[in-house]
Amino acid sequence: MLERDCQKGNETLTRRGFLKLSILFSISSFFYPFKGISLEQRELPVTLTPKSLMLHSANEPLVEGLAKRLKELNYRSLTYSEMFENIRNGGCIDGKHILLSLDDLSIEWLNPAYSRIVDTFAGFGFNLTLGVVTRGKPSEKAIQGIYKMIGKGCEIAVHTENHIDLGSADLKTVFREISTCYGKIIRFFDVVPSTLILPFGFIYIDSKDPNKGYNQAIFDVCKELKINWVVGIVGGKSFGGKSPFYVGRISPDGKHNVDATLNLLNNSFRGVRSSCNNKLVP
Repeated sequence: MLERDCQKGNETLTRRGFLKLSILFSISSFFYPFKGISLEQRELPVTLTPKSLMLHSANEPLVEGLAKRLKELNYRSLTYSEMFENIRNGGCIDGKHILLSLDDLSIEWLNPAYSRIVDTFAGFGFNLTLGVVTRGKPSEKAIQGIYKMIGKGCEIAVHTENHIDLGSADLKTVFREISTCYGKIIRFFDVVPSTLILPFGFIYIDSKDPNKGYNQAIFDVCKELKINWVVGIVGGKSFGGKSPFYVGRISPDGKHNVDATLNLLNNSFRGVRSSCNNKLVP
């Protein structure tokens, strides 16, 4: 049924709303050729979300010690697109898998800390998912720097055009922020993103009152663009069914303490139900 609550005040995403969304999508497609998009809606078995850590440039002091410890503990990294393909092809997600995401990269200027963080993790065999904000005039140095990160195994994720709170935004704003960033990623990096990392992790209409519900428009736009993953912070400890899937993650310890960060991960993600044998792996 096309008509359903958009969870934005009294706004309802009706047939007319979907028509507007489709027209906007068609206009964006004219300017940015969306290559390689499958028309099928993706479906996965119910799976518990693996350990997932959100990083920023300010977390650089933590990175080398954390990467070394994760390697010693035999962790294996996954990007979100790798996780999707792994599960869809019958692979297992277990307690030694970890999702590492790095937020707020820019096409205007590349903070050198991002390159150092990616290089450090890559040196220990870990791939990251990079949340890219696409506002402003792109610089060749920033574009080439992110290209190099892709070559080291990183996935590029939509982090919106202007890094705004999508939870409280209306449908038109949500579509513009996601689709513009989506199109620029295709244009500048020649990859089709399948992950949206929500700015601030906000998915609720009112970030102070989750009881008011989440903004359904985020999922409607991601479904139109065939984005598989919506990555926030609160909740999202399991996923499954038809895409897009919502998954959560946590921040590291604020004092750059490796042991405290690992404890946070272990307490937040206590186990992962394997997608191939349906057993809980500690």
